[in-house]
Amino acid sequence: MIAKNFNWQFSTAIMLALAASGCGGQDSSSDPAVTLPAPTPTPAPTPTPTPTSSSGSANVASFIQGTIPLAANEVVINFKVTNRGLYMQVFGDEKPDRILKLHGTPTGSNSWSSATPDNLPDATIWDYAPGNISTEQDREVSFYWASSSFEGGKGTTIKWGQYSANNGTPSITSVEPPSTPSTFPFIELVAAGAQSGIVSSRPWIVSVGNGIYRVRQDDGQYTAASTVLDRFTTPATPDLPDQPTFAIAHPSDPFLFVAVGDRILKYDSGKMVSSWKFSGDAFTSFADPVWVGTDLYVAFGPTIFKLTGGTGNFSSVFTMDNFTGTIVAGRFCVRSGELILATGQAMNLQSRTVRSWIQKGNLTNQQQTAMTILTSHVNGNGIFCSASALSGPIYSLAPNADGSRSVLAITPVS
Repeated sequence: MIAKNFNWQFSTAIMLALAASGCGGQDSSSDPAVTLPAPTPTPAPTPTPTPTSSSGSANVASFIQGTIPLAANEVVINFKVTNRGLYMQVFGDEKPDRILKLHGTPTGSNSWSSATPDNLPDATIWDYAPGNISTEQDREVSFYWASSSFEGGKGTTIKWGQYSANNGTPSITSVEPPSTPSTFPFIELVAAGAQSGIVSSRPWIVSVGNGIYRVRQDDGQYTAASTVLDRFTTPATPDLPDQPTFAIAHPSDPFLFVAVGDRILKYDSGKMVSSWKFSGDAFTSFADPVWVGTDLYVAFGPTIFKLTGGTGNFSSVFTMDNFTGTIVAGRFCVRSGELILATGQAMNLQSRTVRSWIQKGNLTNQQQTAMTILTSHVNGNGIFCSASALSGPIYSLAPNADGSRSVLAITPVS
C-alpha cells in the first residue's frame, strides 16, 4: 500500500470533473552549484510498434507502445512535455520520489532517464517544471523541483532546486533546514522563468503555510544562498484567494499566471496586475496551460480559451465534442499548428478547420477495431505533446495485462 501523501493537484487527476464552459473576462546573480549525479538510464522492455493500418486512402494513426519502467508500488503522475520528450513524476512507497523522462519514443533500453533530486528516504516532490520546454538538447534532463521530507524529532526539511544533466549547466539545491514549526512554508507549485533567458525573469514558486497561498519569485539577492527563504524572500501581494490549480510563467516577460477556482491571476514579482473570471460551476476546472509563441491557451471544462499576447481578454477557441469531464489533465495539446484534442479531433489554429487526427477515410473492420482501441486510450488517459517541436509524437497512456502501464507514442494521420 502506498503510504506517502502526494500533492493535492495530482490526486485530482483521478477525480471526475463535470464539464461546463465559460468565457474569461478581465477584472479589474551568482547561484551556488551543487553537483548531482547524472540521470540514470533506465532499461525498458522491448517496445511494441503498431504499424499504420491503411487501405487505399483510409488509415488509422500508428503508435509505438513501451512499458514505463516502474518498481512495485510505484505510480506515475504529473506529465509534462518538451521538444525532446515526455517527463513524468514517479510516486512510490517508502522511497524518494523521482522524475522519469522518455527521450522521444520508447524504442530501446536507452529511451528512459531517471533522476532523483532529493535522496532523503521519504522525500515527496510537490511539483516540478521542465527548465527548457522549447529548445532542449538530445539527452538533456532539466527541471525545477520542490520537495519536503520529515525527520523524526527534527521537523520538516523543505528543498527547492534545479536539476540539470547533459546540458553543461550545474544543478542547484537550496535547503530550508528542519525546524518546528518550520521557518518556511511548503512549496505547492514551481514554475520556470521566461524561456528567452532574460535576467529579469527568474523562477517562481507558490508557497502555502497556515492555509495561505503566496506567489514568490526568486529575487536574486542572496545573503545565505543555500536556504529557500533567502532565495524566495518576499511574497507578492495580494495572497492567492484559495488553493491554485496551476502556475505558468510568461515565455518572455517576468509574469506568472496562476489559476485559482474560476479565475486566472497574473502577477509580477511584487503584485497582481490582472485577473480574469470564467463562468462555470464548482466542478469545472482549468487544465493544460500552454504557450504558443506569446499566446496562452488553456482548457476550462470542455472549452479551449486563448489569451493573445498574454494581455486583453480570453476568447473561446474550440469546444470539445462528447467531453465527459473524466480527464482533468491532458484534455488538449498543441502540435504543428493544430489543437490536438483527447476526443480525437484536431483544429488548425490558422484556418480553424477541424479534422480527426486518429482516423481518415472509410475504415475496414480491422481498421475500425484499431481506431476504437486507440480512441479509448486517449479519451480515458489524456494526451500530451509539444507546441515547440516541428513534429513529434502525441503521447498517451495504456494499461498492460499485468497491471503495469505503458506509454503510447502516436503518429497522427495527416
